[in-house]
Amino acid sequence: MQDVKDIIDDENYENYELIFEELEAYLNDAKKIVTEQHQAKNYRWAKSVVRNFSGIKKLVDDVKSYSRRITLPRTWKDHNENTMFLE
Repeated sequence: MQDVKDIIDDENYENYELIFEELEAYLNDAKKIVTEQHQAKNYRWAKSVVRNFSGIKKLVDDVKSYSRRITLPRTWKDHNENTMFLE
């Protein structure tokens, strides 16, 4: 199997690393905010923002479901945008 770095040139590789760093930073900040609001028992805030987390919920649910599969997907239609390139 080829190394990812062999396939992707150095400039794009750095861009992809920046994407992961940005995603991780936003998720860490979001977790901090949610934890702070939970400790403050700010239930109105939770109710008003829960719809904003539906995309993240779908992503997590899709990946968990995919990882529990007993058989490998046979075709591209067995994947979705969250599992298409999952390793």
